[in-house]
Amino acid sequence: MTIDLIYLDKCNSNCTSDWKYYRVTPLFGVHIETCQLKFPKFEDIGVPIQTPFIVGLASAYDIKGTLMKHVGIDQDRATLIGVRER
Repeated sequence: MTIDLIYLDKCNSNCTSDWKYYRVTPLFGVHIETCQLKFPKFEDIGVPIQTPFIVGLASAYDIKGTLMKHVGIDQDRATLIGVRER
């Protein structure tokens, strides 16, 4: 079973068309996969990026944050809005 954590970054905007969605998916306990999503079906935009946990979840958080900044998403602003099973 694979679980996606779905996040929303409102990008400090009240216009919903500016908002960005992304998912974080733990894979086999050694990697995380991150991908921006298209609303409203939450389909992947582009190719998902896999990164290693390195030294636990704190490192994964830092790596994911760096990757998401490249697509204009600030994980410190983002809110967990859902969990889904794939």
